Amino acid sequence: MELKIPDRKHKHLDLTPLIDVMFNLLLFFLLTYQVSKYSEIKINLPSSNSDNPVSKGVEITVKSDSEIYFNGKKTNIKEIDKFLSSVNKSENILIKSDKEVKIDLIVKIIDEIKRNNFENIGIITYKN
Repeated sequence: MELKIPDRKHKHLDLTPLIDVMFNLLLFFLLTYQVSKYSEIKINLPSSNSDNPVSKGVEITVKSDSEIYFNGKKTNIKEIDKFLSSVNKSENILIKSDKEVKIDLIVKIIDEIKRNNFENIGIITYKN
């Protein structure tokens, strides 16, 4: 028995499923790239020889242009007191500061933390 294949006018492959898959992949990578791009605050940490054993806690980040972030939310030195009042006193307070930041600003931040009766303060550094 011989199979007869009908002649078609247009001999082509259907590329619709391939285009759908490629569009979905492109959309996925674009969306995940945008989320990861804006979720981090870029700073240049100072280096030290010691380890940073404490890795969990409330994070205060200071950028080189003196912008202050409390757990990723932009704030200023006057509003740190408001943010600290919502934190449990037993939490670790971690300061991540760019190495170009003036020490005066860091001292003011530590002073605010001490005034709010926090005892566990750490400074995050890059290990050599």
